Amino acid sequence: MIQAIGHLEREDGEEVIDAAGLFVSPGLIDLHVHLREPGGEKKETIKTGSKAAARGGYTTIAAMPNTRPVPDTKEQMEWLLNRIEETSSVRVLPYASITTRQIGEEMTDFAALKKKQAPLLFYR
Repeated sequence: MIQAIGHLEREDGEEVIDAAGLFVSPGLIDLHVHLREPGGEKKETIKTGSKAAARGGYTTIAAMPNTRPVPDTKEQMEWLLNRIEETSSVRVLPYASITTRQIGEEMTDFAALKKKQAPLLFYR
């Protein structure tokens, strides 16, 4: 919290960045990105998409579940979370599909995903 506006003296060894004319903000969040991994790596990967997000000022992105295979089981989510941990430049929150294989017939087992402690975002 800003408590006062005034002049601060530079401490020895401190680096001062002149941000005049620049825009300074907290990290941005994008809740609708298509990382395409697994299955669509020719278009985008977790590594390339998260690197692009970081360069654009994003610190958190949410990855849509339109991948092959679809993240609708604890095994798929575990693989995805591990891959994110290994390759991402920013925080990635993967969406789980609301229905298995995204076909709208059978609900995904959310209880199993919750036990995996996945960051649960849902998309149909």
